[in-house]
Amino acid sequence: MEREEFGRSMIEMLGVLAIVGILSVGAISGFQKAMFKYKLQKTTEEYNMFFQDTLKYQKELVNLRRGQKPGEGNHYQIGQLLNDMGLVPATWQQTGQLIYDRLNNIVNPKIHLTNNKLDFAIYVTTNDTSIFMCEAIYRDVFMQFSDNLLFVQTYRKDSEGSASGTNTYYGNLYCNGTTKKCIKDITFTDVKSACSVCEDNDEVCIIKIDF
Repeated sequence: MEREEFGRSMIEMLGVLAIVGILSVGAISGFQKAMFKYKLQKTTEEYNMFFQDTLKYQKELVNLRRGQKPGEGNHYQIGQLLNDMGLVPATWQQTGQLIYDRLNNIVNPKIHLTNNKLDFAIYVTTNDTSIFMCEAIYRDVFMQFSDNLLFVQTYRKDSEGSASGTNTYYGNLYCNGTTKKCIKDITFTDVKSACSVCEDNDEVCIIKIDF
């Protein structure tokens, strides 16, 4: 009789261990998702602060770049300058003229040679969370700057540098609702479509913002 009870206890113990293992896997997965959501929220908050602070100094940035030689595509690289001015969020990293946000997406800030517009190209790290990053930027950042934006674009580039899947939306002062779609009128479906270029693949997803 004692042996039978001992046998049942071992089976029960193994069952409990199996349940604990399953719950642990679920808990880890849930924790990872919660951490990503937290980091994503913080990242969008930092982008809002970064753009807002940079726009305050747009005239000063234009003056500071005078006399400098334009880089590729007749743009002035200002990543180093923005970092020196203390405008880059503390959790971001700056290497040369490039800036890396807390999710390791690359930000390449520039000033146009011809019209002095601020240009930010965000190279989104392509993985299974890329679309969520893109959607959050549209929803929680661009909508806040619809009065300041010239336009925002999303597109992908293949290994040979060819662009495809371009979606463009314009700020309130530049859109007309027909040929130039307004960022203020963007819908959930529009955001999904624009960010579909950021699906996890071997191509680079780029979000381009001009102020």
